[in-house]
Amino acid sequence: MSLLPDAVLFDMDGTLVDSEQLYRKVWQETAREQGIELNRDTHRQACVGFDRTQGLEQIIRLTKTAFDRNRFYADLIKHELRLGQQPTPLRHGALGLLDWLASRNVTIALVTSSSRAGVERHFHKHGGVERFTVVVSADDVCFLKPNPEPYQKACELLGLDPGRTVAVEDSVPGAESALSAGCRTLMVPDHAPPAHIQEQVWAVCDSLVEVQHILCKGLSSPP
Repeated sequence: MSLLPDAVLFDMDGTLVDSEQLYRKVWQETAREQGIELNRDTHRQACVGFDRTQGLEQIIRLTKTAFDRNRFYADLIKHELRLGQQPTPLRHGALGLLDWLASRNVTIALVTSSSRAGVERHFHKHGGVERFTVVVSADDVCFLKPNPEPYQKACELLGLDPGRTVAVEDSVPGAESALSAGCRTLMVPDHAPPAHIQEQVWAVCDSLVEVQHILCKGLSSPP
């Protein structure tokens, strides 16, 4: 058996792209315009690892506040578009890890709850989406994370057994999606702690540099 996985499947926001803090500010600004104070903990519970619609529904549930959903959604997109004009940095070690995997002919895929346009926007300054053999975005599936469909679709498109792949995620919903699809899963938490999922993942890493060290050891080795 090869020491390295057949493919490494990366989440985008908070995992490869250091965007979660920026998105939190956008959500907080949008909520404030509607008279809602969205603190860091509520944002983490409601939004990290989820798409806009899921986040909006959970904010309503957690804050128990009624507001104009259509206006909130429209304002959120407006603020995100403004955010999109700014270059978003990658997380520490991201480019090095991607280049290292490519040099060893390990297939690389991107599995994200963001739109295809969001993927293009984030990566056009970092080598483009051509870095990834497969990109599965919110536009490509019926169900988003934590549903397993995004990772199942990526493995199907790659023609690979999920058990021979490694998923790299920063959030609990993302890790749940990858685990349910059958992928061996590494977590690199951004703002959300691993919580109950910690016992189910292969390892919880401090950085993408540590992810590379674990992959170096091979699938047959403990983290």
